[in-house]
Amino acid sequence: MVVGCSTDEPKVGPTSSPSTSASDSTGLPWPAIQNEKLPSEEVLALRRELSRWVQEGFVKGVTAAVVTPRGVWSSASGVDGAGATLDARAGMALGEITMTFVAAEVMLLAERGKVDLDRPASTYLGSPLLSNGATVRQLLSQRSGIRGSWDFEAVAAKPDTRWTPEQLLATSKTPSTAPGGDYRYADGNYALLGLLAAKVGGADLATLLERDLWHPLGLERLVIQDPQTMSPPLAAPGADESLPQAIRDRTWIPFRSCVGALGGAGAGAGDAESLARWGCALYGGLQLHPESVAEMTKFTEDQHYGLGTINFADDYWQNFGMDGIGHVGAMPGYRSVVAVYPEQQLSIAILVPSKVDAHPFVRQLVTAARLLD
Repeated sequence: MVVGCSTDEPKVGPTSSPSTSASDSTGLPWPAIQNEKLPSEEVLALRRELSRWVQEGFVKGVTAAVVTPRGVWSSASGVDGAGATLDARAGMALGEITMTFVAAEVMLLAERGKVDLDRPASTYLGSPLLSNGATVRQLLSQRSGIRGSWDFEAVAAKPDTRWTPEQLLATSKTPSTAPGGDYRYADGNYALLGLLAAKVGGADLATLLERDLWHPLGLERLVIQDPQTMSPPLAAPGADESLPQAIRDRTWIPFRSCVGALGGAGAGAGDAESLARWGCALYGGLQLHPESVAEMTKFTEDQHYGLGTINFADDYWQNFGMDGIGHVGAMPGYRSVVAVYPEQQLSIAILVPSKVDAHPFVRQLVTAARLLD
């Protein structure tokens, strides 16, 4: 996956021939998330594994969290990009994991009768990119025909300035093609969906997500930048050629123009435990109706991407020992993953303040603590 706020269009996984998988919404909702700590033997194994990654030089620093019916765990090891010791509650940029938030909000608006997933998105939002008739569902599933080529060089040229998704979308040099074809990841899909949700929901995206999703779940360390900022502790980004040299204002992570421009495509920030709790709440039906969760996690032979959700059981992700469902994220100086195993009601979040991918570590954490036993 190529990081957002670069000159290349990010891609998430393969673009064809994914494996067949389908979600079963039975058993939803899961029980409410409890605050008990995991048993000490599992905690010890998890801490050792986290420390091993740092000691053996795989990463300089990492935070991780696990949420299961048996309890909750979060911890940190190593240092951030500035050499400061990491705190388990350190906030980091979440990149494309933001899409799970936006998809959930759109599904919630659909449940309330405010959005029809199968109507043209132009019904709710005016944009030249939507003149091809792409539906809301096609935006959610990355099959809208949008082939945007965005001017991220302009975004990165003045990193401390405020950008908006509208400004980024206006830099598109590639017209949309007919919707409904092959999966093709494009930031523009979720930048547009964030704007659509805000317009229909009657509030900016940050306010909307906090009001409708995070506050009811008690998740206080998830935000959408640039309307919101993440409170300390924060993890400084790791070395990355995508990071502009001229960043002066460290209020936003990784930098203001990037998160403002991406909006619903990548402006999210949070800590590992909040993200793991979000994974359980979303796919455990604690926020949405079971039917909505089933829609988000419906995968077919030619589609490994549901609605804001990756099928980690696909062959591509099996190369990393992945399984379950969730999303990965990448921003300059940060990598992240949230992976949920529905049968075990298990959610894992791993955040890395560097450009080392986080998702290959999921299986190692699962195996070390025997979380699937």
